[in-house]
This record gives sequence, C-alpha cells and structure tokens, in this order.
Amino acid sequence: MNYNKLRYFYEAGRTLNLTRAARNLYISQPALSKHIADLEGDLGVTLFVRTNRNLVLTRGGEVLMEECARIFECEEEIYRRVRSAASIDGVRVKLAFMGIDAAYRIPDFLARIGEKWPHISIETQRLNWDRVYDAVERGTADLGLKLSSCESYPEHIGRRVLREDHVAAVLPAGHPLAGAGSLRLEQLKDEPFVFLTKEESVIPHDHALRMCREAGFTPNIVASYQNVETVVMMVRAGAGVALLSPFAPLGGLSGVECVPLTAAPEITLDLLWRKDNPNPAVGLLVDCAGRFDW
Repeated sequence: MNYNKLRYFYEAGRTLNLTRAARNLYISQPALSKHIADLEGDLGVTLFVRTNRNLVLTRGGEVLMEECARIFECEEEIYRRVRSAASIDGVRVKLAFMGIDAAYRIPDFLARIGEKWPHISIETQRLNWDRVYDAVERGTADLGLKLSSCESYPEHIGRRVLREDHVAAVLPAGHPLAGAGSLRLEQLKDEPFVFLTKEESVIPHDHALRMCREAGFTPNIVASYQNVETVVMMVRAGAGVALLSPFAPLGGLSGVECVPLTAAPEITLDLLWRKDNPNPAVGLLVDCAGRFDW
C-alpha cells in the first residue's frame, strides 16, 4: 500500500466510474485498474464490484473510503504546517514581561522553543505592569507576559490565560500573622503598607487601594516603589506589608511570607498579542506557552 494507490482508489470510489476517475487523475484507465488491483492484492480484499457501466463499493471498500477521507483531509494542514515552519527561519520575536515569579521560567520556555524551532530568535525585555500591554498595543513587543486583574482587552488583542491565583498579603517572616493559614484584609488595617507607585503601575496600585477601602479602611502607605522586586525587599526589611499575588518574585526568598486573603479577587497570568500581528512565529509561541508549566 502506498499513498498514490490510496489516491487512485479514492478517486475511483468517489466517481464510481473508471473512465472518469482515470481522466481526473491524468492516467490511463488500464493503469488505474492495475493500481486498484495491486491495492486489493496488498489488502487481500475486494474493494469494488465491477458492473458493465460503473463500480460498486464492497463493505471493505466503504471502510477504506472513510479512512482515505480522513487521511486526505489532513493534507491542507500538513502543507500549512510545513510552509509555516519554513517561513519562520530567521524570524525574531520580541517578548515583554513583568517582574514576576513566572519570569524565572522564561529561560526554560526559551530553551523549549529553541529545541522545537532553533531558527526563531527571541528578544526579551522586562517592563512594569502597564508598560507590557502598551508594548504589545504599539507593536514594540510581539508578545506580552503580564498579570491581569479583571481587565478587559480590546477585540484586536489576543489573550491566553496561563495560570490563575488570588491577591494575597505579603508579610515579613517575623510578623505575628505571618503563620496564619489565611487573613481577612481588615486584620491589616493598622499596618504600614508598601505599594507599587501609581505612575508606573496604576492598575495594581489602584486595585490594592480599592481592596482596602472596600474592607473599611484607608491604608497607611509609608512608601511606594516602581517595581515589585523592591516592594518585596522592603517588606522583607520590615518596612511594612504589601498586597501582591503569589505571582510576585518570592521563590527561594527567605524573610517574607505570602498569606492568602479570604474573598480575594482573582489574578491571572496572561500572554497577550495583537491578532493582526503578521509575525509567523507568534501563533507557534502562543500554542507552546499554553502547554508550558508556568
């Protein structure tokens, strides 16, 4: 059995007429008859009953027609994937990301991409919360890895949710509440707070402020910093507590505890891209990121 024999059989089964099938295949009728006879010999079954004018499929022939249809339906997808693979040689992809724990997984993700598509070159850039979306929107980044908190995106922005979690309290390890299994936010109303600056990270800043007010108090913000790494370091130094998510870069860092908050809003780790981005590698990386363990 080979692909050509299946193609010849399928055309004969589709037309149920050897003369018409041979004409469609641009071969002679005797040659077509021989190919079908060879295939019947390979399989050890009769595929057609031949009448004076037309062909009639046997039960075995009907089953083979169904299988051939499945095989040939894959042809266009095979062509698409091969052409796509050829078109990404030498392609460069720009990935913008936030300073979050998932960023430490980016080298492993890039290694996975390098194994599958060694000719794709990926350039990475670390940005703050709002700047990642802006880079994707403006086209200065092909992909953006960021946290989202109840945001909605325009229709032309693609979004793949990679992980989900909830806002938590980040406390110094020696804090009396650091060992709690969970906290109500109002339990922290008398604590000094360390925030992200509004200018650089307006969404998490306003989100944390709104959470405190909904819990019945206005937080005592003693300091604000431009990036989450500095906020975590200042919490560790005892400057105050923070409202972040378990996505904050806490992995392997002693001196701080991340304590879940009851009824805390959801935070998602999102991969964003413009749907009209012509870069042929974007779709491949989005699919690969969706299967990666972030």
